[in-house]
This record gives sequence, structure tokens and C-alpha cells, in this order.
Amino acid sequence: MKLREARHPRILLAVIDFEMRSRLQSVLRSANYDVASCSHVEDVRQLLAATDELRSCDLVICDVEMLDDEAVRRIEALQARSEIPPLILVTAFSDPVALKRVAALKTEADFDMPLDSYHQLATVLKIIPL
Repeated sequence: MKLREARHPRILLAVIDFEMRSRLQSVLRSANYDVASCSHVEDVRQLLAATDELRSCDLVICDVEMLDDEAVRRIEALQARSEIPPLILVTAFSDPVALKRVAALKTEADFDMPLDSYHQLATVLKIIPL
């Protein structure tokens, strides 16, 4: 009998700020999460259009600044059909207009100031335990 290797939970990390993205990616990977990251708005649009890619993720962590009106509408539609994994929004550097744009989205948590990677890891562990 051949045993299949257990899959680590997969997180899509879409954050514009390099330092924040790098820090979160490092902490999550050291905790044995499989992390895919992107830093461009167009990458997020493409991922939202590729539902199979989203289904392969267990959690999406997304910077609110990466979500334009079109992306928000797409997420709302995916959430209505349960075709998107749990969502955490990074609101740390967001302006009031961006926060208002994403207010209707269903989220598991928000990452705001102060940016504490280990608190954020604890939040992720509650949503998708290892």
C-alpha cells in the first residue's frame, strides 16, 4: 500500500507592500503553509477569473488596495456561490474609499495596524489549522 503525502494548506497572499508580503510569507512558510504570492492588481483579477486556481487554495489573504470595483463584484459573486475560500483582508494602509468599497465582503478577519506577523499567524491557524 502506498501512502500519499499530506498536502500542506495553501494560502494565496496578495499584498502590494513588499515588506509586509515578505514578512507574512516567511512566517506562514515557516509554519508549513504552502504560500503562493502576488503583488499586482492584474494578478488578482486573473486569479479571480480562474476558479479552479482559487479552489486549490484554503485561504486568501488580500490587500484591499488590490481590489477595484470589478474585483469586489467578482468576489461577492464567488462568495454567493461558495466558490472562494475564506478571505482575510489586509487593511493596514488603506484609504477610506477602499475600505468602503470592500465593506460588503464576507471576511474571516482583517489585518490592520500594528502589523504583528505572529498575531496574524495565530489568526490563520484558527481559520485553517495545520
